[in-house]
Amino acid sequence: MTLGNVAAATQENVKRMLAYSSIGHAGYVLIALAALSGPPASDVDVVRAGLAHLFVYGFMNTGAFLVVALAERWGVGRTFEDYNGLGRSAPVACAALAVFLFSLAGLPVGGGFWTKYALFFGAVQSGLWWLAAVGIVNSALSLFYYSRLVKAVWVNDPAAAIDARERPVAIYAAVVVAAVVTVALLVAPDVVFSWANAAARALVSA
Repeated sequence: MTLGNVAAATQENVKRMLAYSSIGHAGYVLIALAALSGPPASDVDVVRAGLAHLFVYGFMNTGAFLVVALAERWGVGRTFEDYNGLGRSAPVACAALAVFLFSLAGLPVGGGFWTKYALFFGAVQSGLWWLAAVGIVNSALSLFYYSRLVKAVWVNDPAAAIDARERPVAIYAAVVVAAVVTVALLVAPDVVFSWANAAARALVSA
């Protein structure tokens, strides 16, 4: 968690930031494995949380990378500064990007809020309260660098006009679907947690 988030926080390249943050999220999922050393009664709960986070993370992270792919097609550079003012030219894609990033940070805008909560709670149940504390601190750090990108696209003034008229239907549709699913899983988390619970029970009993 710490390795990925510290590395991501030092990046000026947006794609590298997302790549390093992926390492951090791998660390969050590993909380589920570490917590298996706790009381057996909590094993199913913490494995369920890890599986649920992987599922939700797939939508959040894929969606964020797809927005970056769109930006590259529009000739946007790779740094945070290059993204300045993009929200004015591509409001739908940038609104989806904000949803992905804030949900990745664990804010209650998407399903990532519930899965992170479940992971940290599972760690506490297993007696690894310090690991949950490390996870919370790392989530706060991730909010710092995710917010930098959201600020760039929505608050900062662009250095030059961005031509975002090209709207590839397939990529745009995938971004919108990923954003809708991310938000929907905040409202109805039982959809993924019920599936994850069944899978966790099968894994733990095996």
